Amino acid sequence: MLKTKLVASRNGREYHSYDGYDGDPVLVTTRHAEHDGHFTSAVWTTATAGTTVIASKNKEGIVLTDLIISAEKLTGGYITIQFNDADSNNVVIMRIDMNDAPVNMAIPFNGKWAGWQGSYVEVIVVGNNMDGCLALGYYRTPEEKTLAYDAWDAER
Repeated sequence: MLKTKLVASRNGREYHSYDGYDGDPVLVTTRHAEHDGHFTSAVWTTATAGTTVIASKNKEGIVLTDLIISAEKLTGGYITIQFNDADSNNVVIMRIDMNDAPVNMAIPFNGKWAGWQGSYVEVIVVGNNMDGCLALGYYRTPEEKTLAYDAWDAER
């Protein structure tokens, strides 16, 4: 057996490993969502004009990892989930029409469902007496790795 260590070239730190079931070392790898992820939730019982679910932090970005939503059927009701910012740039992630059936949905996002610098995620509920809840998984990206709105919009 060849004894080696995997070391980062930029700082000389050893990468993480653990002893596997057979006693041999196993390199530990994770995605950003597993290492840096958070979740938040919102509950509503009536219409909301725009409730911030994930707040902006300076010019950091938000990357969505998971979405779970459940709400009652309501004639004339709908739910909008969107990225927004202080400059009135908004991009709809999804709009759910509640006329025909209740919604129960879970989405494990794959790809880069990311906002731009200074964006936040909000939910808008149209229709009174509609109980519902939303949970979002996410992680933040630093300002230097997050595009401003115009650059972000040009890439999509």
